[in-house]
Amino acid sequence: MHAFAPRSPLAVAPGECALFASDVHAGAHDPDTAELFVERLAAEAASAAHVFVLGDLFEAWVGD
Repeated sequence: MHAFAPRSPLAVAPGECALFASDVHAGAHDPDTAELFVERLAAEAASAAHVFVLGDLFEAWVGD
């Protein structure tokens, strides 16, 4: 008998996908970047099991 570890909550089953976005820096200074990010996310997110946003999504500084 084989023992299997339980499936990790971040594991992706065959046929599923995970999307990663990193350092988008979306902001008014470059509206094309934000538009492209939203377009790609809308096109791909429905088939994604997980969506990970790493780094800076927006170009903003809240302050010290």
